[in-house]
Amino acid sequence: MTAFRCASAVALQDVAVGHQSKLAFSVHRSHQPHSPSFSPLFTSIPLQQRSCAQVLDMTFINYLSLLQAAVFVGIIYCIVLVTRRLYFSPISHFPGPKLAIATFWYQFYYDVILGGQYVWKVRDLHKKYGPIVRINPYELHVDDPDFLEDIFRGPGSHKRDKWEWATKGLGVPGATLMTNGHDLHRLRRAALNPFFSKTSVRNLQPLIDAKLDFFIERFEEFHKSGEVMVINHAFAALTNGMHEA
Repeated sequence: MTAFRCASAVALQDVAVGHQSKLAFSVHRSHQPHSPSFSPLFTSIPLQQRSCAQVLDMTFINYLSLLQAAVFVGIIYCIVLVTRRLYFSPISHFPGPKLAIATFWYQFYYDVILGGQYVWKVRDLHKKYGPIVRINPYELHVDDPDFLEDIFRGPGSHKRDKWEWATKGLGVPGATLMTNGHDLHRLRRAALNPFFSKTSVRNLQPLIDAKLDFFIERFEEFHKSGEVMVINHAFAALTNGMHEA
């Protein structure tokens, strides 16, 4: 009986110890609410939230990286472009303001912001830099009468195509005046040559004289009345009158 009681006491003690260890283990695990193996219902939402946040973070980082790369490429492009215009252009040896050589914004400021004042600025640039001035990245302006023969040579001696950037601004592509190619322009211009011959001009002489007489009469009327004449309107009316006649 004594041995049986001892065995029973040991067995009860083992059962109690087992229950205590299970209880302690369950209490220890109950303090881990975010463990996915024990509370999936409550832990699935935080995990999903963390996944969305990670996706948003990665997306933001990707866009930020693309923006940084675009800015970097843009800066490198501007540096290379300005360096090429300043030092490696075929007309880089001609003088002119560095800002005008590097970018069109210099001309834009005088022509757009100040309202067509670049022509007067070019006059001042000639006083500073001489008879030939580089007025933008692609253009030279010449103020030398002795150089006219080199620029306006006959069609048989030298062929020059017009600069597309200068002709497309008038908004009439394909017109005779806006034709860039030398040979095509010469072909179209030939169809108009009879209207500019000496015979055609002489036939229009009576009309031109009549319009000029009327033009001078208007000058005298403004002179007697003391009224100011807008001269550009007057000349526009004179040329339009000849054209319509």
